Amino acid sequence: VEMSCHYRDIDTNAPDTTRWDYALWVVQKDGTESELSRWSAANNSTVNLSAGTSVPVSEIAAVQVRSLGGTVLRQSELRN
Repeated sequence: VEMSCHYRDIDTNAPDTTRWDYALWVVQKDGTESELSRWSAANNSTVNLSAGTSVPVSEIAAVQVRSLGGTVLRQSELRN
């Protein structure tokens, strides 16, 4: 999975040292979930991410970006 995320002003009142933490997850068609990577973002930053999985593409139902608390923030469903 290759991904690039740009974070504009996430919170204009946040100090420059503030970071927000995210995780990349793969959800398989059988419901099994696995975390591929974690990263932190700051205001006005860009994060480039490259992560791999042993799960065959044909078995992936969705790729998700989650908060570390588990909330799904973005999801891309795969149609095979």
